[in-house]
Amino acid sequence: METTTDGGNEPTPESLDDCGLRFLLALKHFSYLKRCLPLAQRKQLQKQGMASLHLIWGYHSESEDELLAMVRTKYCSKILFMSIKTLLSII
Repeated sequence: METTTDGGNEPTPESLDDCGLRFLLALKHFSYLKRCLPLAQRKQLQKQGMASLHLIWGYHSESEDELLAMVRTKYCSKILFMSIKTLLSII
């Protein structure tokens, strides 16, 4: 799959397949809720984490490299896609 960029070397949502887009949307929604919910609900959400049904979309995405690059760029995390796959194979 060809990576679409916005002038730099950063992939854009247009470069993701449907599964990757669904995962990215769920991740953005989760991130938004962590910022906007009242403190008690925010703590509960943080404890529960992101639902595994949303993680599955990332697992089934065929544009893993683009998705991982977008997550790293946006959320500055040190996540490896293979570690996510390993985690999901245990569930």
